[in-house]
Amino acid sequence: MNKEVFWKHFLHNSQYWPHGFTVKRLQKVRLLCENTVWSDVVRHGGDILTPQQMKINNPENYDHCMSNMGALIRESMYKNGILND
Repeated sequence: MNKEVFWKHFLHNSQYWPHGFTVKRLQKVRLLCENTVWSDVVRHGGDILTPQQMKINNPENYDHCMSNMGALIRESMYKNGILND
Protein backbone atom coordinates (compact mmCIF):
# COMPACT_ATOMS: atom_id res chain seq x y z
CA MET A 1 0.00 0.00 0.00
CA ASN A 2 1.22 3.48 -0.82
CA LYS A 3 0.55 4.65 2.75
CA GLU A 4 3.62 2.77 3.99
CA VAL A 5 5.66 3.87 0.96
CA PHE A 6 4.87 7.55 1.59
CA TRP A 7 5.61 7.24 5.30
CA LYS A 8 9.03 5.65 4.66
CA HIS A 9 9.76 8.22 1.98
CA PHE A 10 8.94 11.04 4.41
CA LEU A 11 11.21 9.48 7.06
CA HIS A 12 14.10 9.43 4.58
CA ASN A 13 13.59 13.00 3.36
CA SER A 14 14.22 15.14 6.40
CA GLN A 15 14.33 18.35 4.33
CA TYR A 16 10.52 18.30 4.69
CA TRP A 17 10.63 17.95 8.48
CA PRO A 18 9.69 21.05 10.47
CA HIS A 19 11.95 22.13 13.33
CA GLY A 20 11.91 19.70 16.24
CA PHE A 21 11.18 16.53 14.29
CA THR A 22 13.15 13.40 15.17
CA VAL A 23 12.67 9.79 14.12
CA LYS A 24 11.65 8.95 17.69
CA ARG A 25 8.97 11.68 17.73
CA LEU A 26 7.72 10.62 14.31
CA GLN A 27 7.35 7.05 15.51
CA LYS A 28 5.32 8.25 18.50
CA VAL A 29 2.91 10.33 16.42
CA ARG A 30 2.45 8.04 13.43
CA LEU A 31 -0.70 6.24 14.57
CA LEU A 32 -2.18 9.44 15.97
CA CYS A 33 -2.09 11.30 12.67
CA GLU A 34 -2.08 8.53 10.08
CA ASN A 35 -5.65 9.00 8.79
CA THR A 36 -5.39 12.78 8.51
CA VAL A 37 -2.06 12.63 6.71
CA TRP A 38 -3.13 9.82 4.41
CA SER A 39 -6.35 11.56 3.35
CA ASP A 40 -4.27 14.59 2.33
CA VAL A 41 -1.78 12.43 0.43
CA VAL A 42 -4.69 10.76 -1.40
CA ARG A 43 -6.08 14.20 -2.27
CA HIS A 44 -2.78 14.87 -4.06
CA GLY A 45 -2.79 11.53 -5.93
CA GLY A 46 -0.75 9.46 -3.50
CA ASP A 47 -3.15 6.55 -3.74
CA ILE A 48 -2.24 6.19 -7.43
CA LEU A 49 1.39 7.30 -7.58
CA THR A 50 4.42 6.45 -5.48
CA PRO A 51 6.41 9.41 -4.11
CA GLN A 52 9.05 8.83 -6.78
CA GLN A 53 6.46 8.82 -9.58
CA MET A 54 4.83 11.95 -8.19
CA LYS A 55 8.21 13.69 -7.94
CA ILE A 56 8.93 12.93 -11.61
CA ASN A 57 5.45 13.51 -13.05
CA ASN A 58 4.45 16.57 -11.02
CA PRO A 59 7.26 18.01 -8.88
CA GLU A 60 5.17 20.96 -7.66
CA ASN A 61 2.44 18.63 -6.41
CA TYR A 62 5.08 16.38 -4.82
CA ASP A 63 6.65 19.30 -2.91
CA HIS A 64 3.23 20.50 -1.83
CA CYS A 65 2.23 17.02 -0.64
CA MET A 66 5.44 16.47 1.31
CA SER A 67 5.21 19.90 2.92
CA ASN A 68 1.60 19.21 3.89
CA MET A 69 2.67 15.92 5.47
CA GLY A 70 5.16 17.81 7.62
CA ALA A 71 2.60 20.44 8.63
CA LEU A 72 -0.11 17.89 9.50
CA ILE A 73 2.30 15.73 11.48
CA ARG A 74 3.60 18.81 13.33
CA GLU A 75 0.06 19.84 14.23
CA SER A 76 -0.61 16.35 15.60
CA MET A 77 2.62 16.44 17.62
CA TYR A 78 1.57 19.69 19.29
CA LYS A 79 -1.97 18.44 19.88
CA ASN A 80 -0.66 15.27 21.55
CA GLY A 81 2.10 16.88 23.62
CA ILE A 82 4.97 15.38 21.64
CA LEU A 83 6.22 18.87 20.68
CA ASN A 84 5.91 21.96 22.84
CA ASP A 85 6.34 25.65 22.01
